[in-house]
Amino acid sequence: MIKREATLYEAFLNTANRVGDTTALVYQHKSFTYSHVLNKINALAGALSNMGYKEDDVITVMLPNIPDAVYLLYAINQIGAIANLIHPLMKAEQLKNIMLKSNSKILFLLDTRVEEFLSFETLGIKVYTVSPVTELNPLKKIAYYHSNKIKKQAVRINQLYDAPKLTRYDRSYLKDSIYLHSGGTTGEAKTVALSSFAINSLSISGLQILNIKDPRNLGMLAVLPMFHGFGLVMGIHISLIFGGFDVLMPKFHTDDVVKYLENEGIEITRESEEVPDENELLVEKVDEDFEGFADEVEVDEELEELTSVCESEIKVADFEDFGTSSRQADDPVKMYLKEIGKVQLLGEREIELARRYQEEHDEAAKDELISANLRLVVSIAKHFLGRGLSFL
Repeated sequence: MIKREATLYEAFLNTANRVGDTTALVYQHKSFTYSHVLNKINALAGALSNMGYKEDDVITVMLPNIPDAVYLLYAINQIGAIANLIHPLMKAEQLKNIMLKSNSKILFLLDTRVEEFLSFETLGIKVYTVSPVTELNPLKKIAYYHSNKIKKQAVRINQLYDAPKLTRYDRSYLKDSIYLHSGGTTGEAKTVALSSFAINSLSISGLQILNIKDPRNLGMLAVLPMFHGFGLVMGIHISLIFGGFDVLMPKFHTDDVVKYLENEGIEITRESEEVPDENELLVEKVDEDFEGFADEVEVDEELEELTSVCESEIKVADFEDFGTSSRQADDPVKMYLKEIGKVQLLGEREIELARRYQEEHDEAAKDELISANLRLVVSIAKHFLGRGLSFL
């Protein structure tokens, strides 16, 4: 039984303890279990707590619907702080005013926009960058970073996940937990404060409105963003406290939504001569996949064979709008093979690196071991092509 009298984190925790091995999030065709999400939340909460953030502090999150945004939402709630949810495309000057008024001293934003906000650190605001491909496969990471030339960086959120996990949590469900912002009637952003109690109540009522009696294992396509009240409640929170799962969509693409619903067997009604409204005209068609491979890639014989039989399925366009560059990325598989082909084999040095990682937990040694053995991984992976498994 879901209680209204609980914090957002507590409501999620109760569900995670019941259905830990089931899927909580789906993002770019990758699934994340409740246990995985809870571990991420607890690590972030531990890091924020160790940095001195506490009850009623305002922590600003300026992200689209990606896994890290969900982790942050519940981690902030776990320590009793207030999640200040902001449109990821908001201008720097407007955000500065909001953060100064709310006395927010920390900002999480997409890595592609960091250069616009590094000056915030002169105001005593700590800036952390988040990548939308952090937990995706190497090919998607290469495509994303290739198409978005990120020159300057603040501290990455990845470093915070190494913190000791925090298990205790704030239990005050009636106080402000979320700040949302609307344009109001004057054009100046208005702040809307919501408590955990209010959000839980809306979630329970929403389930009744949808006439869903058993939401377990049912998915919610999270199209509306988290910084939107309806998107926060119906798109994210409602599924995660009832044992369902969220399919996170960082940017709305009409064709992708229709394709997903059709694949799930949900009937779509199409109008034969539909006239798009102004908003629909702003939605870009981004369904083109990368096709083909370059002919002149210097790789070894096995890698060359692989490029001739595998096809790339990545849609770099899913991430293009997060960046500042309009350049089209080259084929990601070609780039990936070319990059790993540059890494020399380790020879006897491999033993020393393995010792350093085993005895000293040297992360640099681990990274070097992984990079140097990626050609072996590709060599093994190619044997599974044609057996129902995608190379990605």
